[in-house]
Amino acid sequence: IAQVAKDRLQIEQQMDEIAIQEEEKNKISTSLLLIIGIAGALVGLIGMKYYRLRLNRIKGILFAKQESIERQAEQERIEVQLAEANLELKEYMLRIQGKNKQVETLQRQIEELHIQSNSPYSQLDDLTSRLADTKLLTADDWNDFRQRFNRAYEGELDKLKLQFGDLTSAEERLYALEKLNVSTNQMAWMLGISSDSVRKTRYRLRKKMGMVEA
Repeated sequence: IAQVAKDRLQIEQQMDEIAIQEEEKNKISTSLLLIIGIAGALVGLIGMKYYRLRLNRIKGILFAKQESIERQAEQERIEVQLAEANLELKEYMLRIQGKNKQVETLQRQIEELHIQSNSPYSQLDDLTSRLADTKLLTADDWNDFRQRFNRAYEGELDKLKLQFGDLTSAEERLYALEKLNVSTNQMAWMLGISSDSVRKTRYRLRKKMGMVEA
């Protein structure tokens, strides 16, 4: 009987040890599952962060390319507009030069008629009248010229007026004509003044702009 009791006690102790081992095993399994879950969550978060960083980087590259394309398109548009404005200005100047040649022809014909003593007065009056109608550019002509010049030179006359507020209209016109390399004689005709007056106006303009000593 004593042996049986002893054996039963040993069995109960073994059962207790097995129960304890099972409990430890369960704790370890639970801990492992928890660690695996945490690790998985961390991997997921890291993966998500990497994905977002990569996505933002791709977005940044695409936006940069789009901005570059838009800037290039805008630059090309401006260049085309400037080219068109320059062409219009050149065509306008060619028309003015043609008008200038017409004036020179009329002046020469009038001088020839004055030399000829037997010239009919009606013919002389007709040429003089045509010269008066042709000689000077109107205010509308100058406004049109100014607008064309500003388009071709990106508002240069407006900027000049802001910088030198006391510029006269004649000085402003002279500045634009000099920019276009118009001769002094042609400037005189276009401005309706003598060549000497053109030179004086040019001097005053350069003095105002600080291009000559006061």
